[in-house]
Amino acid sequence: MSLIGKPVVLTTAAARSGLGGDLDTIRDAMLAGRHAMRPLREYGGLPGRFDDTPGAWLDDRSPMRGRKYGAASNLALTVAREALAAAGWSAEETKDAWIFAGSSRGNTCELFGQRHGRRPHPLYAASNSMHSEIASAVSIECGIRGPWQMFSNGCSSGLDALIWAAHAVSSGLAPRALVVSVDLPVSGALLEDFASTGLLSANGVNDPYSEETSGFFPAEAAAAMTVEAGGAGTHLTGAWLGSDAYDPVGLPADGEGIANVLNQAWSHLDSTDPGWRAAICPHASGTHAHGLAEREAIVSVLRRRMAGPVSVHLMKPFTGHSLGASGALDAAILHSFLTKQELPPNLPGLRGAGDGILHPHATLPSAGTTVLKISVGMGGHNAVLAMKPDPSS
Repeated sequence: MSLIGKPVVLTTAAARSGLGGDLDTIRDAMLAGRHAMRPLREYGGLPGRFDDTPGAWLDDRSPMRGRKYGAASNLALTVAREALAAAGWSAEETKDAWIFAGSSRGNTCELFGQRHGRRPHPLYAASNSMHSEIASAVSIECGIRGPWQMFSNGCSSGLDALIWAAHAVSSGLAPRALVVSVDLPVSGALLEDFASTGLLSANGVNDPYSEETSGFFPAEAAAAMTVEAGGAGTHLTGAWLGSDAYDPVGLPADGEGIANVLNQAWSHLDSTDPGWRAAICPHASGTHAHGLAEREAIVSVLRRRMAGPVSVHLMKPFTGHSLGASGALDAAILHSFLTKQELPPNLPGLRGAGDGILHPHATLPSAGTTVLKISVGMGGHNAVLAMKPDPSS
């Protein structure tokens, strides 16, 4: 069953990534076929073993600095303010909004004493290390008195925050919602953990479904979005969640958990939107095991549905993998294309994922298309959100 009954609208979005400081800049970089990855030696201050590992980070560090909050909280607050300004809510509308935030690692940098150049204040030492400070900071500084909720569902955190925001607005619980998501994984201690688990790229292959892919490229990012019952923007028409119940790190080789939520989405859209056309924005983390499993899940669904070729639109080859922020960042980027009635291109040179899966290197018209955005959290949490361009545009 879909978590979104009556469709709602993603009305505004703001984002920061290694590709740029706003969605227009990010979109222009993607249209130019440019990615954000650089050797981590250029970041500085990391163990030498990561010198040749590709990653993506924000050149402008100023949004991460502040007196009271952790670096991730400050960055989340920056994009939240931008999304709210674009939404044009009154002070009363803002006060009544609900906040849904997502982050896999929250303010981990504060726990490790890596504060991105900001001067810490002893009074806030305890709050700075909390994941939930991200949502709390946005509530305090933006004057939002509706409830806030923090999601930390691994790499699905940001998309889950958007899904539950859409659910709250669709069901009438929330009058409107603000979604914020941020992760700053370019940290020596975190990179050591990822490398020990075998998740980091070992060969620099930037092609998630290639047989040669070996791991992900860590990336900093933040995104914020507003969700409303109506208005102009991207329609959110359905959402589905499920779990593998399989392993804390790995996933079934056949991608069964991903296929299950995709099949639920397909059945719902077949019954509610006759004649719809599918496009898929996969999770595509870059790890070899995930690439095999997700590819098999997509192919199995296409076989079962007897669907024709479907275009897939991979974001991480452009942006890197920003952990819990990646799903929200992907959704914000999709919104920036869908509002122009386009589907985003893929980074040139991707080898493809198999029969029936197309990797267009140029934009496609989005009319009549619903994008199924997939996010997968370590431990087997799977999420799919259906995003559709505004039919009135």
